[in-house]
Amino acid sequence: MKLCAVKKWIATGSIFCALLGTTVVYAESHHEHEATNAAKAHLEEAAQPAADAHKEAATTMETEIGKAIAATESESHKKNDETTKLETPGDNELTVSSDKIISIEYTLMLEDKSVQDSNVGKDPLNFVYGSNDIIPGLETALAGMKVGESKHVVVTSDHGYGSIDPEKYREISKDKVPPDALKVGTPLQGQNASGKVVQAWVAEIKEDTVILNFNHRLAGQTLYFDVTVVGIKEMEKSAKATDVSE
Repeated sequence: MKLCAVKKWIATGSIFCALLGTTVVYAESHHEHEATNAAKAHLEEAAQPAADAHKEAATTMETEIGKAIAATESESHKKNDETTKLETPGDNELTVSSDKIISIEYTLMLEDKSVQDSNVGKDPLNFVYGSNDIIPGLETALAGMKVGESKHVVVTSDHGYGSIDPEKYREISKDKVPPDALKVGTPLQGQNASGKVVQAWVAEIKEDTVILNFNHRLAGQTLYFDVTVVGIKEMEKSAKATDVSE
């Protein structure tokens, strides 16, 4: 029962008792002693329902207050638990570290902002961290990152594709290069004497010869990466054992 209902019971009981008190005085002054006793008995009998109702209302109010307090405490504990969960990350939350399979999304640019490579919107690049699968400058910068984190990374040539080696230029006869490849910057692929696949690109075209550059096309360049970690997985134990045995 609501508090207003309790007040209504109390007020009604008080008014009723006051009216009955007036009746008793009137009866004692105009009637015999029996009439007075009857009025008193009537007063007690009439007041009892009000007292019982008041007691019931008080009990009901205490019950409702108790429920309200319990609900408030429960909500408070719930909020505290949620805060704790937000402030304390799970122990099993992975970060980029050794022997983890890392998936990244990246865009590679040069100093002039020209985009050299990007897999944004495509399949991510997957590699095992610590296995030298990617250039060391980028790998080092990813350490400690979590899934969803992004970073702008600047990699100098000594931590990227190295400096330009003058010994890696070769001059060959023009007739050994396909006519449609006779353009500076055209990438070429072939095999060396041992059968290993090698890559080069056209560095200069002369009258009868072509100079090929066998350095990596990004050698000597400072690289600018915008990279996002999109996945981290633990390596399977069998895969780790294989790496150790090798």
